[in-house]
Amino acid sequence: MKKIISILISLIAVVPNVDAKKKVEKEMSQADSIGYLVGRTEGAEVRGLVADRAPENRRDLYNSQFVAGFKAVLDADSTVSGYIDGAGVAVGLIRNLNELKKAGVEVSYDEIYKAFVASFTGEELTREQVKAMNARLVAILRPKQEAYRARVNEQKAREQEDLKAMGDVNVARGKAFIDSLKAADKSVQTTASGLCYKVVEQGEGAPAGPKDKVSLTYVGRFIDGKEFDSSRGNVVSFFPGQVVSGFGEGLQLMSKGSKYILYIPSELAYGMNAPAAIGPGQTLVFEVDVVDIGRGE
Repeated sequence: MKKIISILISLIAVVPNVDAKKKVEKEMSQADSIGYLVGRTEGAEVRGLVADRAPENRRDLYNSQFVAGFKAVLDADSTVSGYIDGAGVAVGLIRNLNELKKAGVEVSYDEIYKAFVASFTGEELTREQVKAMNARLVAILRPKQEAYRARVNEQKAREQEDLKAMGDVNVARGKAFIDSLKAADKSVQTTASGLCYKVVEQGEGAPAGPKDKVSLTYVGRFIDGKEFDSSRGNVVSFFPGQVVSGFGEGLQLMSKGSKYILYIPSELAYGMNAPAAIGPGQTLVFEVDVVDIGRGE
């Protein structure tokens, strides 16, 4: 709430000058302008905070429910602060109850409401009574929560085993790919670390250093030729230390105007802890064109 108030105060001071050249802003009252700016900025911030709450296949449903709940509170009589406070308590409670549902615990919302009202508006419970009820609740929930955590840990262990098995296969395939490549193409060179590369075109000047900013275009592929990443023809810039070690090492072999193909084994790429889009143990192939090098100190 303090954050919103401070935002409103700062916006009131600047609203008359914000986007003054835009017709839509000119036609707004000050109240509408403030509302517009608060809504846009808060919406942008909250969007990032809740982006990962819903799975991708339910994103639209989650967003529509979120917006409906947001509007319900805005439409409430804001002069009755009790409604807003009660809604806030319920939201926090629902989040905790959703975690219980994941653990397989069924809870009656009707009984929650009745019992809540009895405590909130009826005879006040003593501290000892509340403590006793909490102890009963813990006794009921703890075995279920422990069983749930055990199931989650078992599932994670199985997933890790599956990932390791997949990674081992990918590492072996990558090694076989590089061995075959080097046997067929004697121009492919190997560094002491195990990075393999092919010089397609050698540029002029000194190669990039560890503190140099390298401007380049690139395409990244798996060993089967499937593309997983690229600069899409745009020039992007990296320092060698900002990328996986094999890519960074390759950049420090290249001078301005160079075009290389980098064959990066798993241990110089993402290894076993790769992003899901890459997968564990993958050997990666990058076609890299160095457009320019900004020399560091």
